[in-house]
Amino acid sequence: MSEQDGGQIASVGVSTDAATLADQFASAPHKRRPTHIVEAQFALPFLIAAALIHGRVGINEVANIGDTAVLDLAARIEGQAMDKTAGAVAGITVTLRDGRSATVKVGKPLGSPENRLSIAQLQAKFADCARNAVRPIADDAIASVAADILALDDVADVGVLADRLT
Repeated sequence: MSEQDGGQIASVGVSTDAATLADQFASAPHKRRPTHIVEAQFALPFLIAAALIHGRVGINEVANIGDTAVLDLAARIEGQAMDKTAGAVAGITVTLRDGRSATVKVGKPLGSPENRLSIAQLQAKFADCARNAVRPIADDAIASVAADILALDDVADVGVLADRLT
């Protein structure tokens, strides 16, 4: 469902525990319409909407707090008490206007010790950060810098890597 306006989506339901429901869905307008980037980083309805609209949640998607398609969809996401499914932390059900729906049960968060990022995912995250740094790393250098970081144990002088990053 990437790069669309959310118009095909009839509803989005998020089932989760009571504490998350209270924090993310009960009288928390900044969770649906964050006013700054730090709020957006911790706003579940906004982040789910960004993922559904753009197919990913990276730095640019979180920073674009005025994205009308994301804000419109975030406003329509409903929270509900979680069905006690074994191993699930939460569930997300997306129903399209044509009646089709899909449900995903969410387990341990990606990047947690129990659900580690793959090397490819780490490299993609590094590339996203490198492109959006105060002093961005050029696209043609990102892969080689990432490879150097992955081989850090074998680097004789980390000063060379530090020089490449400044």
